[in-house]
This record gives sequence, structure tokens and C-alpha cells, in this order.
Amino acid sequence: MRKKYLVLLVMIFSIIGFISSTYLAWDHYRVANGFLCDLGESFGCDITKESKYSEIFNIPVGIFGMFWFLVIAGLAMIERKYNITEIMLGWGIIGLIFVGYFVHGEYLLGAICPYCTIAHASIILIFIATLDFYRQRRR
Repeated sequence: MRKKYLVLLVMIFSIIGFISSTYLAWDHYRVANGFLCDLGESFGCDITKESKYSEIFNIPVGIFGMFWFLVIAGLAMIERKYNITEIMLGWGIIGLIFVGYFVHGEYLLGAICPYCTIAHASIILIFIATLDFYRQRRR
């Protein structure tokens, strides 16, 4: 995968993840049900947004997601000039750790948050693209 494709993929998935995380942060404070959130008993946002997994240090996790996607997008934009694929890979690993934590939380709650899943998938796809680029560069 060439560098420009890495940057393009990371930017596309960062935008998707950022939008999803922004919605989650906004929805965290709403009392009403979210848009396309409650699609069944175990497929909805309400269970997850009311759980202990919805905040870290009293900050909605959507805000942390917004920050993560902004940082990875910024890293991707300067990667061409500074060759910082390793830093992107490390940031991706941090993202994967949080994805594991939140997916485990959803499992324990017996609920899947669709917008969380979009953010999780975006992080995983960004990590895969960065890992692929890193491996090709090392050859």
C-alpha cells in the first residue's frame, strides 16, 4: 500500500469515526432515545450510555473517541513528511486496547451500541491499514 493510500484510508475512517464519536458524545447528555439507536432489546445505545462504560473520569467516551480520531488524522497528514508510521501504529494499538475494553463492556451488558460499533470498526480498519503499510515499508 502506498503512502497516499494509507493517508486516504486513515482520513476516510477518521472522518467516519469522528462523526460517530461526536454523535455519541452529544447523545450521552440527551434524555430521549437517539437516532437509529434503539433497534431492539440488545441492539441500542440506551443500555450502553447509562452504564459505567459510557464515561472515563466522568467524561463521555465519545469525547475520547473524537480526540483519538483527530490525533490519528493529524498523524496521517504529517506521515508523508516525517515517516512516523511507528507512532501511528502505537496510537492504533492504544485504540485497539480501548476497543477491546468497550466490546467487553458491551458483552457484559448484553447490548450492542451501533454507533460505538462504527467507531470500533473504524479504529480496527485504521490499525490494519497502518500495520500493512508498516510491514511493506520494512521489507
